[in-house]
Amino acid sequence: MSEIIEVPNITVNTNVSEGKSSTFDKLFDLGFKLIIPILLIGGLILIYITVTLVIPFISGVFDVFGQVDDLGLNPFLIFGPLGGIASFIFGR
Repeated sequence: MSEIIEVPNITVNTNVSEGKSSTFDKLFDLGFKLIIPILLIGGLILIYITVTLVIPFISGVFDVFGQVDDLGLNPFLIFGPLGGIASFIFGR
């Protein structure tokens, strides 16, 4: 017995003219040209906020815990689990 194997007919659209792109392609290219610089600038702003606001706040909190350190309260027992929970939530 012989089996008949049908080969699917696959055609590739080669009618794409260079230099002429659709409106969707232009919007897509413009979106990436805007998104990447915006993300980089946003990252710089986030670093600035972290350095100017978050780090001084945490150092102030450590000063408060430094006064309570006589009681044996370790700030890493508080900030460690909070960091783990935050990384779990924002890392998803």
